[in-house]
Amino acid sequence: MTPALGGLLMAEYPQLLQTVLDTTRPRELAEFYRQLLGMTYRPGDEPPADGAPDAADWLVLRDAHGANRLAFAEFTGPREAGESSRGL
Repeated sequence: MTPALGGLLMAEYPQLLQTVLDTTRPRELAEFYRQLLGMTYRPGDEPPADGAPDAADWLVLRDAHGANRLAFAEFTGPREAGESSRGL
């Protein structure tokens, strides 16, 4: 750890937080991996109540320790190199 601005500590190297999978159906793919790997949704990412529309375009699954492990981004078509699916 090295000192950073504002007195906070920063890791010496960047850390990978999660793997992101692009998909045309984020809920279906997230649910598949949730059941396969025994993960849970990040609070707020749970499936909507019965019959409610699901407009989620970014979902995150967490492991048993609460760490983000997999994210699912809605894929709407090809992008230019370097363009993010979230506009970042």
